Amino acid sequence: SPFVAVLSFQSVHWPHHAPDEYLARYADRYDVGWDKIRRARHQRLIESGLLPAGTPMRERDPRVSAWNELDAATRRTEARRMAAYAAMLDHMDYQIGRVLEELESSGRARNTIVVFVSDNGPDQSEPNRAPRAVAWYAARYPETSDESFGRPGSFPTYGPQWAQSGAIHLSGYKGQATEGGMRVPLIVRHPEGIAGGQRTDAFAFAPDLVPT
Repeated sequence: SPFVAVLSFQSVHWPHHAPDEYLARYADRYDVGWDKIRRARHQRLIESGLLPAGTPMRERDPRVSAWNELDAATRRTEARRMAAYAAMLDHMDYQIGRVLEELESSGRARNTIVVFVSDNGPDQSEPNRAPRAVAWYAARYPETSDESFGRPGSFPTYGPQWAQSGAIHLSGYKGQATEGGMRVPLIVRHPEGIAGGQRTDAFAFAPDLVPT
């Protein structure tokens, strides 16, 4: 029988939490900092064909310092914040894989369209660092050490520091009417009806998906 299933993850919304084994995978991954990572991602997007050659990379967010200008302690803290986000994303990806494997093993994959879409661009907000909210968050999320990020009792976000790494060539973030806030990931999979590896510039509006 035909079916429609909607799987809405809390991931990767803050607070960014993940199992320890996933946190361990990314513990040192982001020590090189946002400047090098942004350049590397921009280059990969061009090499993969997702961005046309010559597409400029956005300038570093003016509120964010160059990575090499930060002291060692701040670099460590910022790297662990991003690591918690990446671990949460990886764990979500694993769960999506379980769904796809079930479709395959049950023989329904070839007749099922799978759509993966986000509801917004990268999030710059850091509610736990807002002056009027610091005490509220401190009382409820007391774990603030680098080692605690991603674990119960912590409230890691990643701020514009790392949000800019999710909007490589687009301006703005979640909550802003700019491309960095409005253009979001979209992947459509249908083994027999859609050839893989294609890129399209067709306009799609997320709220249209389920009624369609």
